[in-house]
Amino acid sequence: MNLEVPADLGCKPFECGTSVFAAGHAALALAQAQLAEAGIAHAELEQLRTAHVSVVQAVIPFIFQFAKIGEAKLFAKALDQRARLLGLEISHDKASNSVVYREGVADTSATEGLAIRVRPWPMQKLTRIDVGLSGSYLESQCLNALDRWRNAYLENRYERIFNERVRRLFRLEGNVAFVPPGEHVYDQFPPLAAELLKACVDGKDPLTFPRLGAGVRDSVKKRTLKMLSEQILAVSGINISFQWKNTFLPPTPLTSKLVYPGDFYPDNKDVSTYFCKQNWPVLLERLRNDQHTIQPKLDAICEPVD
Repeated sequence: MNLEVPADLGCKPFECGTSVFAAGHAALALAQAQLAEAGIAHAELEQLRTAHVSVVQAVIPFIFQFAKIGEAKLFAKALDQRARLLGLEISHDKASNSVVYREGVADTSATEGLAIRVRPWPMQKLTRIDVGLSGSYLESQCLNALDRWRNAYLENRYERIFNERVRRLFRLEGNVAFVPPGEHVYDQFPPLAAELLKACVDGKDPLTFPRLGAGVRDSVKKRTLKMLSEQILAVSGINISFQWKNTFLPPTPLTSKLVYPGDFYPDNKDVSTYFCKQNWPVLLERLRNDQHTIQPKLDAICEPVD
């Protein structure tokens, strides 16, 4: 049985609330409908409750909404530059138009590295950050029973997960020492850009970089330096105008921008196509009244969500 919430409820798949309990609750009702169509007796289906549901893995979506398209683009760009500066593993998924940022783990058998999936949608002034929770993580935290998620909002669990999995990945708490880039970073540049980056990492002023050419007009030198600076920033996240030798990472706007956004509330008066808290009573009533697919008393499973 393959169920996709919120898509199987006819809701928008990108913009949705974070409630694991509501998603599991809805999946249970949908599963009952499919089982009824398969001929399972209604009396048996009535015995199924959220207490019988296990969570084997979970993806928690955090939706960031912006006032302007440009703000959404700058947010995604800041995430990418910070990830490159920290040396995170970066992989692009063209099929889902998303980027995965992953913490490198020396011994993968000993621990689970942090990883998030970022789905930028600037034209809609949105960015979605998905945090995946594996079965081993859920079991270690005693969160593999659906009912353990019933009071997740009251317990500030989603905010804690965001801080532990997202802000921690981007190292946004306290001072972070600058770690010079490895050879694999330099290998991505042509020789001139690589030498300029090495000089700046060693604490030299880029304006005095000799390879820019003695006797070259200042205007040409500035254009060349600007081009190389932009190339270095895009690939490594390093702004060569900053004094890097023996220092901490410079301040980042993510410190104040990449904070727990709370649950998703659509910026739209019509919430009928969203899987969110405002639309949950309507969705639940629809599941109750879907007489052509299931007849059992859904009241037995329709307990209040957090």
